[in-house]
Amino acid sequence: MSKRRKFQAGQGMAYAARWGAGVAGAGQKYLAGASAFVTNSGQSPSQKAAGNINGYLAGVQKAATRWQACCQGVSGQDWLASLQAKGVANYTNSGNNALAKKHFAGFLESFVPAVQGAMQQIGPRGPRGTNLQRWTQYYQWVTGQRGNFKHLWCQGGAGGAAFGGNAYSPANVGGGVLPIG
Repeated sequence: MSKRRKFQAGQGMAYAARWGAGVAGAGQKYLAGASAFVTNSGQSPSQKAAGNINGYLAGVQKAATRWQACCQGVSGQDWLASLQAKGVANYTNSGNNALAKKHFAGFLESFVPAVQGAMQQIGPRGPRGTNLQRWTQYYQWVTGQRGNFKHLWCQGGAGGAAFGGNAYSPANVGGGVLPIG
């Protein structure tokens, strides 16, 4: 066990560099710990967590008041400042990040033609009353697709494993996400 060092003012960069070097060299130890967890429990961490739904719900309930206070503590100006500082860059980089995931392109190869086919069946834009009818038809189509593209969305990557398989799949986001015409 290493001896804990007392923090000294002005040594932040040195501590950060040591920490970074330690993390960079810890890959095998990290993998060994993860392997031991799976070997001992026979489950992935997400499977083990899924088995404790009551614990999850209790934790959410316990944290609800704190979450509410945190949300109320952010003014509109604070939110916009955060958006300008980091949010815009995260959003604009998300397109390239999604393209880097092989499953995203495969998903689009099947999903986009399906949407285009549905849009042809719904018909062209028209006066206000028909557009509302078109939206309703589109919404019914989207909700009817629930789970149809899950196998494509969940092939490796965060869309499947990290979010329980379909939390962010377009079929579960609901109608109105994709343009109507």
